[in-house]
Amino acid sequence: MWDEFDLDAAEWFIPGIRMKGRQQDKKDMPPHFVPLARQVVKLLWELKEGSNSDYLFPAAYHKNKCITDAAPLVALKRFEFCQTVHGFRTIASTHLHEMNFPSQIIEAQMAHKDRNEVRATYNKAEYKTERIAMMQTWADYLDALADS
Repeated sequence: MWDEFDLDAAEWFIPGIRMKGRQQDKKDMPPHFVPLARQVVKLLWELKEGSNSDYLFPAAYHKNKCITDAAPLVALKRFEFCQTVHGFRTIASTHLHEMNFPSQIIEAQMAHKDRNEVRATYNKAEYKTERIAMMQTWADYLDALADS
């Protein structure tokens, strides 16, 4: 929803209730911080200007409902793109590792919990500064691919 975004600060906070994880933990889960690259902010401002809904991606016939979870996959299939939506996370993680970003920064961006329970209990670092730089580098990389 649009109220999750602070485009002036280039931030998106996904409510914990919508994050993946064990059901009993969701009500207590903090929002997940997502830094927005300048290219993303520009696109979102353009999208918001034409919006008359509380949703970033409203349903085609119901502006007060969002698109279904299946809609992005349907769009990928329509364009004959052989990829799942979740596969983009795999691509990003792999390339970011190949770009020598530290695993803990990538995993924080992906909202993955540390499997080491002791470390996860004590380390609450969000690595905001590093994630902002990483996501801008990723957006610039994608732009370079599109231009080549």
